[in-house]
Amino acid sequence: IKAAEELGKTPGKDIFIAGSASLLQTFNMAEQKKLLASYALSVWFGVQAIVYLYDYNLKISGQEKEFTYNFAETNIHYNEIASYRKIIAENTWKHLDYRYFSLANSPLIDKYDFSLKAFEEAMTPIEE
Repeated sequence: IKAAEELGKTPGKDIFIAGSASLLQTFNMAEQKKLLASYALSVWFGVQAIVYLYDYNLKISGQEKEFTYNFAETNIHYNEIASYRKIIAENTWKHLDYRYFSLANSPLIDKYDFSLKAFEEAMTPIEE
């Protein structure tokens, strides 16, 4: 972004830049419209890998036959930044119970869901 600005380009206007990090600074740049999008959310990638391995170890599998990760599915849209910011904020995502995403712990589903909505639900305390 700095290099583009030094060349007289205006990010979000005559040059479009995408990032690949889940950093709060990335969200700030997206809100300032200096960054078009961010991909490759490391939190999502890590959770998916761990959940697949957890289920595989328990000999439980869904429709997926192998672990694949589609970076295009982790595109942060401008109107979702507040939700992503909440998930990435210090100490928030570290306290998620990732078993929530496991087929072993959700026997009524046969497909993994690692969507933004699923993460938001996993962060919501269950009322007893």
